[in-house]
Amino acid sequence: MAPPLLEIKNLSVDFHLKRGVLTAVRDLSLSIAEGETFGIVGETGCGKSVTALSILRLVPTPPARIAQGELIFEGEDLLRKTAREMEKIRGRKISMIFQEPMTSLNPSLTIGTQIDECYQVHMGYAKKVARDCTENVL
Repeated sequence: MAPPLLEIKNLSVDFHLKRGVLTAVRDLSLSIAEGETFGIVGETGCGKSVTALSILRLVPTPPARIAQGELIFEGEDLLRKTAREMEKIRGRKISMIFQEPMTSLNPSLTIGTQIDECYQVHMGYAKKVARDCTENVL
């Protein structure tokens, strides 16, 4: 069996606020295989977005702090990566479309065109190669 593409081990994320510490994610563990479709669902405020932002190391620090855990992507702990190393991973290997559709996606462009742009900007692909990759993922 192949190792997971992403494995989260015992992730906890705290927010240090004036009124005290708020634990947004507590001891979360999960594993995602390459090619697997995976979703996180839950009530508002249960930690879905904080979990996703933590994987990309985009939680606002401060007030947030990843208190414990490991974020193993392709066999390496993302929490041990430098900011520069994370910049190379974001957009190339891991991406996120944020929740607000009017600011995340441009309604005047097709999703395919926007994915093409990601391949061109982040991967340096020519337009035709980007289009072929986009068609493959869609």
